[in-house]
Amino acid sequence: MASKLPIEVVTHIMSFLGVPDRKEAALVCQAWYEASLDPALQQNIIVNFSYEKTGEILQSFQRRRLSHLVLSQFDNSSSSTNAILKSFEQISEDLKSLSLKDSNITEGTLLQMLLKCPHLESLDLSGCNSLFMAGTLLNNNEKAQQLEKAMKNVKELKLASLRYISDNSFHRLMAAFPNLSKLSLASSQITYNGSAYYSRTSAVYDNTAVFTFFKLEQYISDHVRQLKVLDLSRTSITNEHLGQLVRITDLQLEELFLVGCRDIGNEGVNRLCQHQTSLRVLDLTECVDVRDVGVANITTHLSKLETLRLNKCHMITNASIGLLKNLPHLQVLDLVECYELTSAGLVTGLCEVVKSSLTHLNLSCCSKVDTDLVIKLAQHVPILQHLDLSSCFLLQDVGLHNISSSLHNLRTLRLAWCKSITNLGLLGLQANGLCPVHDPVDSQLNGECSCSGKSKFPVIFRKPTEALREKNEATVKRMIAELNDAFVPQSLSALTYLQNLDLSSCPQLTDLGLRGAIKFCELRVLKMNLLHGLTDEGLTDIAINNPGLEELQLQQCARISDTGIDIVTQRCQRLIYLDVSNCDRLTDTSLLHIQDNCRRLRHLDLSYCSSLTIQAVDQLEARMQTLTSLRRLNIADSSK
Repeated sequence: MASKLPIEVVTHIMSFLGVPDRKEAALVCQAWYEASLDPALQQNIIVNFSYEKTGEILQSFQRRRLSHLVLSQFDNSSSSTNAILKSFEQISEDLKSLSLKDSNITEGTLLQMLLKCPHLESLDLSGCNSLFMAGTLLNNNEKAQQLEKAMKNVKELKLASLRYISDNSFHRLMAAFPNLSKLSLASSQITYNGSAYYSRTSAVYDNTAVFTFFKLEQYISDHVRQLKVLDLSRTSITNEHLGQLVRITDLQLEELFLVGCRDIGNEGVNRLCQHQTSLRVLDLTECVDVRDVGVANITTHLSKLETLRLNKCHMITNASIGLLKNLPHLQVLDLVECYELTSAGLVTGLCEVVKSSLTHLNLSCCSKVDTDLVIKLAQHVPILQHLDLSSCFLLQDVGLHNISSSLHNLRTLRLAWCKSITNLGLLGLQANGLCPVHDPVDSQLNGECSCSGKSKFPVIFRKPTEALREKNEATVKRMIAELNDAFVPQSLSALTYLQNLDLSSCPQLTDLGLRGAIKFCELRVLKMNLLHGLTDEGLTDIAINNPGLEELQLQQCARISDTGIDIVTQRCQRLIYLDVSNCDRLTDTSLLHIQDNCRRLRHLDLSYCSSLTIQAVDQLEARMQTLTSLRRLNIADSSK
């Protein structure tokens, strides 16, 4: 019956599916596979190949009209090159983006490939140092003109991590891409002390040995009206040079990336804000000298800003973060490892009015952030899609309740190392003053819980027992049973659109909370590392309730055994990434389950699993052709 549906109808239905679901649907029958090849469904698909058998695999894609292709680290052997060039004759016509990152490619092969891509819009040559070592790239004027004609539609060029680029080769290469609006030179060798190579009166910069800031500045000046995006991350640019750059007449950048530019501080940021008021994206990650004065200038002058990343800017405090309220269009905010920030400052900056634009918020390792902020976020930032609260140690169950009840648009939620979260938080239940970990009427604790620090005779380092664990779970079950019928608990499972969940190292979570809350139709990535309360029973229910899992991490889950892995591999057929390192109860039987059931697995980590043998791991690697990465550190050799 399915095969009798018109291809047009099937294609229209598939347009409403995500990529994983579309891939599954394409396996139903030949007709549905043909429908999945429709060009309209391939526009946002990135096909990624590594060096092995690239040419052979590409030939099998000739029927697809690929839009985005990544050929990373492929070798330059004649057989591979010939196969790739032959395949390009069929697939290059529709290519819009091509990445050759870290490939050992020659100029001749590059030209043959690019001349067959008339509709190319984005090209990545990052790490292709072999092109620049000889210094003769595009020396032939005739070939250079041919390439310029073919590359007239290219808007984005990435030249990151190039060690041998020079003023001369940069000039010739850029001439072949006349309409660029996006340029990346991240981690490339740029010499900012150009006076050692040119006099101040020089008008031509054609050094064949180094790439100088003078040449970059000249290029930007010549293309000032079309260049909108610039990436100078991890270069040695200083405040002075940044000031010269942003003062170029008529330059109106929309996106600027300065990741890891440690010489940039408040002075450079102030000059940037005064001259580039049209910026929509600004990334100052790891610019450790940027402080409150710089952030205040950002909030004052860059009113159009949509994305702001200040990760690892450790000196930022509440004084400037409170001014984020002046950025009405802010959509993405990253404040990783800004240790001085507290909930008070963030509430002032983000929650004074309803922010209908903020969709991504990353507060990982902001250790002073507590539940108060999360409650306010749930009230004032209702369309959050990505929320990272990893290592926010003060987050309590009440905060998780508010997330589950109000932030129903969440796609990503990271709560790793939030050590105060319990099963009650996951299940949407309130403890009513009782601690689910310790017995509140323990005579030794004088009616108080030891984790509150109020007991008269606190018991330190009391070893948990199986009986105590069963008592705790029985307490929670009793509370669930006693709930008023009118109360509808807001479990974490209320986040129906969730695709990525990280609960690693939340020590109070056990099977009871995990199996009751982790039920998501669209969940793709689940991280449960260091959850010692997770057993095979809980893992079984999680696998059954989340069949769409593609990545599962179970590092140091000491109670997981072969039984749990058997169910996971049977139920989660889409698994691509599996990490079971340091799971000492796994034996060679688990490897057989993985081998028999995981037909799509590409990445597997078995490191430090003390009960596995190297012989079984070798056999697994030999038989699983889909594996591209297998980690097996410290696996025992049974023959010794």
